[in-house]
Amino acid sequence: MTPSEEQKKAVFLEVEKLVEQWLKSRQSLMVEFFQFSQLPKSLTPSLDDLLSIKSFCANLVDYVSAGHFEIYEKLTNEAKIFGDKHLGLFDSIYPDIAETTQSLITFDSEFDSSKSLPTPQIKQFLSQIGVVLEKRFILEDQMIKLFHQSHESVIEAFSQTLSHLSAQESSL
Repeated sequence: MTPSEEQKKAVFLEVEKLVEQWLKSRQSLMVEFFQFSQLPKSLTPSLDDLLSIKSFCANLVDYVSAGHFEIYEKLTNEAKIFGDKHLGLFDSIYPDIAETTQSLITFDSEFDSSKSLPTPQIKQFLSQIGVVLEKRFILEDQMIKLFHQSHESVIEAFSQTLSHLSAQESSL
């Protein structure tokens, strides 16, 4: 059975809300990340620096997990409901995202296991993570554009049709 326009709109709006929340958490993650570029040049990070990095790592894992266990599934489900022809592109994008996930989880594990990294080594780790995050964000943005934002015009057209029909009914 083909989903109705109302069902498509409901799915779109649900994913829209989820993606907006996820992108807000991405923005917060990036704010935290850029604060680390301000680490002092001393060889030993302060306890506050270490706690901030621990918080960043926890938020990073939460962000990555939300992508893997919720967002990507919702995006591909939406694409299926809308009958997207380019759903196969997920299979070409996802392996690269999975690779970034492994790098980010490895960073979290390595940082967690070594409680006293010198500041230069922390900065080196963070520089590497910055490159991985940039790659991941580009890939995620592609997924959002392909599997979600491409439906905005369909939803707008449907809403306009409903408004037009409603106005016609009112004039009768």
